[in-house]
Amino acid sequence: MGLTEYTPIMLMGFNSPEWVFTFYGSIFARYIPVGMYTTNGPETCEYIANHCEGELVVLEDKIQL
Repeated sequence: MGLTEYTPIMLMGFNSPEWVFTFYGSIFARYIPVGMYTTNGPETCEYIANHCEGELVVLEDKIQL
């Protein structure tokens, strides 16, 4: 995907096997997983995204988007 090594990847979703696979997969691929709570409001998500300067967001579904 052309991502920089050790760049943050933001993850948002409920506890599930897919979330765990994505979390550990990002570590094994040399990225830094940043978890975001599904209960966060839009302002909090925007703050986290801007603060961590991640290059990718992985969401569970369209509702999270």
